[in-house]
Amino acid sequence: MYLQKKGTDGKDGTGSGAIIEAFLRQIRSGAAIEESVFVHMYEQVQRWFNKFAFCRRGDDYLDLIDEAFTLFFARKEHFRGTSAGEFYNYMKTTVRNIIINSGRRGGGDGSIPEGHDPADPQENTARCIERNMELDALYACIEALEERQRVIVSEILAGTAKGDIARKLQISPGMLSQILAKAMPMMRSCLGKKGFTRELVFG
Repeated sequence: MYLQKKGTDGKDGTGSGAIIEAFLRQIRSGAAIEESVFVHMYEQVQRWFNKFAFCRRGDDYLDLIDEAFTLFFARKEHFRGTSAGEFYNYMKTTVRNIIINSGRRGGGDGSIPEGHDPADPQENTARCIERNMELDALYACIEALEERQRVIVSEILAGTAKGDIARKLQISPGMLSQILAKAMPMMRSCLGKKGFTRELVFG
């Protein structure tokens, strides 16, 4: 497994994490959401979850994201998170529940949804099964981390710059690196036990 997330250094507040948090502040305030904030946030959520679309047509994928946003806005008063990582975890759960409940994910036999016509169906099916297994394993291993480690890893997956994470947690960049350095062997061990041995990188 090879994961790499790179963003801004957090100095100018323009990283994807900052955009998500601006969106959450506007939601909490009850003010109208700025168009530029919403557009950037929506695009970021698409980037987060494009992995889930591996077996689906593009239009079905966008329907999936739109359905997740519809559910979020319907329940926004109940969302207490303030960080990009918390929003990432909330939307991740929502998207996966929609997939499971609607049957949009390929069947247990790796079947391709109706209407999907890849150039090589057999290869596409195999890659789809592998990708979903990787994501299931990754999220399970993240949940097994200690709370602060879990927060940091989730924020990195959400695209928040390390400098921003350190400031929010009120720790030094060096301390953040130490916490992450302790989390990575735990993640590698957990993933290894699940049969995944490829490199895990958080850039």
